[in-house]
Amino acid sequence: MAAFFAKYPDNVRTLALSLRDLVRATIPDASETVDESGRVVGYGVGSGYSGLVCTIIPSKTGVKLGIVGSARFRDPKGLLEGAGKLHRYVQFTEPAALKRAGIKPLLTAARTAALSQRGYAMAALLVSIGVLMVIMAVAMPVWRTQAQREKEAELIFRGEQYARAVNLYTRKMGPGNFPPSIDVLVQQRFLRKKYRDPMTPDGEFEIITAASAAGQPGAGRGNQPPQPSGRGGAGPSTGLSAPPSAIGATGGRGPAPSPSGGIQGPSLGQPAFGQPGGGIMGVRSKSKETSFRIYNGATHYNEWTFLFANVSNRPGAGRGAGRPGGPGQGPGMGPGQGGPFISTPGGRGPGGGRGPGGRGDTPRGFGPGMQPGIGRGRG
Repeated sequence: MAAFFAKYPDNVRTLALSLRDLVRATIPDASETVDESGRVVGYGVGSGYSGLVCTIIPSKTGVKLGIVGSARFRDPKGLLEGAGKLHRYVQFTEPAALKRAGIKPLLTAARTAALSQRGYAMAALLVSIGVLMVIMAVAMPVWRTQAQREKEAELIFRGEQYARAVNLYTRKMGPGNFPPSIDVLVQQRFLRKKYRDPMTPDGEFEIITAASAAGQPGAGRGNQPPQPSGRGGAGPSTGLSAPPSAIGATGGRGPAPSPSGGIQGPSLGQPAFGQPGGGIMGVRSKSKETSFRIYNGATHYNEWTFLFANVSNRPGAGRGAGRPGGPGQGPGMGPGQGGPFISTPGGRGPGGGRGPGGRGDTPRGFGPGMQPGIGRGRG
């Protein structure tokens, strides 16, 4: 402190050090802070300028004792100078002025005001923290629910992407041919990327194979998929190709009929053309938590199954079929044309043929197991 006052004249330095002793004796619990750039020494009941009580400001002619908030204090001795609306000061030019009455009461009043202000600030801080805690307690459940619903929507989107990719794979490779792995779907561009399960920490979906799909919702639709009819076949057409293994079963003209007269397709439990377990039929989440959303009647995430059979592979599905006895209009076809999936009685079937009683042309298949023109016959 002596080094701080060393730059001032001797009388000012002596006066400032004496005033410093007076302040420290009146406010023993005050902390001292030296501001070199501002050429001021502060005293307060807190760190820095927090809880500031008074300041000592030396000059070449004397020393000022600034008292924080003294404009509101009673000053019966008339010691305070200045026109500040909040802070004022006491001027000292000689050591005898330190003995004037009224200096210590002003310092004590400033200390009391600083302590009360610090108490108010602490109370306001505690109230603010309490209000924030109440807001967080109300907002957190709402935010958590909203975040969970967004994750559920993302789970449905990603699961259906897998189901759609498997469906496209089976349509290209033939019924009963399921992909052996997810990587195959990605590499052959049936799937954009390997999506992660948003409901589990590891992000891995549980794979549903043909061997484990028994009893899953929608799995029964893929149990015995109908095949395109061969020469003179009467079964309905799906527009999908027959597997290569079925070619030549009846003289090279389509798959062999079952004893019941239909086309025998691979069942869920049978491996699809040498694939162990029958390949991938879909996915589901590993999470067993209860869901907010009900998906296909299921209320747990591990019960949300996304199977290839749940994805429609009928382009233009929903448009009306042909009327019996009149022109047929299949799904996605114009008037007088049969759809690629349904042979319309009495209407024009696929390939320009008639229904029963006319030229019973069956749909021309394409892909593995069928050749252009195979399947034309008379009813």
